[in-house]
Amino acid sequence: MKTDEQFAEDIAAGNGWEVELWAELRKYLHGLEKPLPAETMNGKVIGGFGYQPDMQLKSMVFANKRDSAFYGDCMVSLEAKVRLGSGFDFTCASDFPYDDIIVNEVYKTHPITMTEAQYLKLSLMEQKVFMRPFHSYWIGATNRKHVAVICPATKPLWTQRSVFSPKDRRVALNWMCPVKKPTGGPCILFGKFPDDVPRLLTYL
Repeated sequence: MKTDEQFAEDIAAGNGWEVELWAELRKYLHGLEKPLPAETMNGKVIGGFGYQPDMQLKSMVFANKRDSAFYGDCMVSLEAKVRLGSGFDFTCASDFPYDDIIVNEVYKTHPITMTEAQYLKLSLMEQKVFMRPFHSYWIGATNRKHVAVICPATKPLWTQRSVFSPKDRRVALNWMCPVKKPTGGPCILFGKFPDDVPRLLTYL
């Protein structure tokens, strides 16, 4: 089990990756909100029981209402994760160390129109349909030289698995995205960081 000092170090590394990623993405995504640092007290990380997106981006959506049509604003989340375990460096789908990758905890993806409990009672398909909108997930390698990017179009292939979370010291039910499609092609986008950021954004 991790000590409080180890937790603080991991949180600091995660916050560092968020800011580094934000500095690159903001060049192309106008209005991308800067991530907030973790809240601490006496050198210890506190909070973390509620869900707040790492970053948010305003997106324009088209809506119809009776005989009229209009555009409206929709805030979508953009998540930044970095894998700190040893041996979690990768360059592409072929050398990724696992067959799938943790996207997020299931309860964190519930829409604002439902409680967590209501959302978790839905079928797997319904959870994917009602999931709160997101722009993308950016998973950094330990050395931060490459990224794996998960886009909304991959949701049909997501599954769920319970994994022990040493950070929260409990079992967490997670969404899992396969690294490769059933046909063998890559399901997740891969690229060098920061060189390939513009190319990766063309898919989103």
